[in-house]
Formats: sequence, C-alpha cells, structure tokens
Amino acid sequence: MTNAALSALRASPVARDETVGHLHSHPDRISRKPDINVLKCSSHRATRSVEANELLLDQADGLDWPTLCACDLIFAVDKAELTDRRGSVTPARRRAIVSHIIQSFAWNVL
Repeated sequence: MTNAALSALRASPVARDETVGHLHSHPDRISRKPDINVLKCSSHRATRSVEANELLLDQADGLDWPTLCACDLIFAVDKAELTDRRGSVTPARRRAIVSHIIQSFAWNVL
C-alpha cells in the first residue's frame, strides 16, 4: 500500500456502490497505523464538468474511465476498508492533488 494508490472502499456499510479512495497519508503512517487519510473519488464515469475543488483522474491513473476526485474533504479510514487496488497516481498528478487540497482548504492564503 503506497501514498499514490487508488483503492475501492465503501462509503458506509450499507452503501450499494463503492467509491474510489486516493490514499493520502505519509508512508510511515500507512505502514504503522490502522487509520489513514483518503480523498473520496467517484466510482462512476464523470458526466459533468470538474468543479474548482475537484480533479479528474482517468486511465493514466489506472482507472477504467474519467472519475471526479474531491480535494476539499479528507477522510480517515481503516486500511482494512480499502479493497481492490484500482491504480496508482503519477508523481505529477500527486503534485496537482496536493495543490488542489491546499487551494480547497484556502491554506494558500494563510
């Protein structure tokens, strides 16, 4: 499990659809702790324009189709909830995600 991984997870125990979680934790945390940070990405094909707080992940990231990934909400999830690795985000795309997180939380204006 790496910081760049895209894995399937269920938004809740009763959710019918899986969502895709982009792991966004320090590698030390991933290896030592049960709870890690993920960004919620849709498991459905993107059918609308990307909003300011989102990025589009796609086949280059190992996904089957273009998928929206929200950068304005970070979830802590148990690693055991992550199943079925879907892909891996490239270093360039990870930098874009981090930039979007910073902008989405307005940390760039502190």
